[in-house]
Amino acid sequence: MRGQVFSIAGKKIFTFGGAQSHDIQGGILEADDPLYQEKKRALNRKRIPYRVNYFSWWKEELASEEEMQEAMKNLEAHNYEVDYIITHCCSSDIQDFLGGRGLYKPDRQTDFFNRIQSEVKYKKWYFGHYHMDYNVSHSEVLLNKKIIPLGGMLKEER
Repeated sequence: MRGQVFSIAGKKIFTFGGAQSHDIQGGILEADDPLYQEKKRALNRKRIPYRVNYFSWWKEELASEEEMQEAMKNLEAHNYEVDYIITHCCSSDIQDFLGGRGLYKPDRQTDFFNRIQSEVKYKKWYFGHYHMDYNVSHSEVLLNKKIIPLGGMLKEER
């Protein structure tokens, strides 16, 4: 359920899943392709990352325009103010910072998150996707292996 605002323990939490795969240099393979096994072996031999349609990749990995509109409608209903944002990826601006401009490519969803970042008031934004743990700023936190229990999030303001 992308773009929803949940009330948990008196806190407003905006959630939005999805992200563009950035580890698919070998492309998207089709399991029913007669050359599937041959292509897979060649990519594996060269250690080139790839995805398999409907097994490790789905076209719905990025949000639709309708889902983004739903998110804005829900944020508007909460006066563009939440306590926490939890997403899979981050804004294009933070992505550029993490990847040194060029490692990660912006897309419609990371650009949408730029809009969220500038229009929504929030205390913390937690996201993953980039395979590291890193405090980007006081407000934006990249999580990979680190786990922050919800109770810890709710206590951090005290």
